[in-house]
Amino acid sequence: MSLKIMKLSEFQFECDIQADRKEYQCYRDDPASGESPVYLLVSLARLREALRGDSLWADTKAHRDDETFKPWKYERAVSTLAAGEEIYTPWLIFREGRIRVMDGRHRLYALIDHGFTHARVVTDPWHAPAARTLVEREDGGPGDSGRQEYLDTRAAGKDQGVAE
Repeated sequence: MSLKIMKLSEFQFECDIQADRKEYQCYRDDPASGESPVYLLVSLARLREALRGDSLWADTKAHRDDETFKPWKYERAVSTLAAGEEIYTPWLIFREGRIRVMDGRHRLYALIDHGFTHARVVTDPWHAPAARTLVEREDGGPGDSGRQEYLDTRAAGKDQGVAE
């Protein structure tokens, strides 16, 4: 038996393995998404992790029930994706200490189920620092999970989402 000493840089960690990137390209802006909307290209893997534990989120078939899943909405989203037509941009918010889907759950389910890795989302400016943590660094996401941007926003008096 021989023992090989390896440098840390020689290891391949599972989280370092990037699946082929697959982005949906056809979006329609929703006028209900508020004034001064912020559009972000988010990692669906990061979004799934951020939403894990949300009572209304059911990205796996095992979690889908009458409360979390409307088959007709999902089927409509799937057929829209299959046709390559525009979908309304899913709308995210930050409430009660976590990311939540305000509108577009079934569109996100369809994107995830059909192998998309990244999707465009919209959020309000005061939710943007939290939502930007779902953006990978190579797509312009923060290198520090958004903390510095959040502190800068608060210092500038622009954070309307947090009460003192």
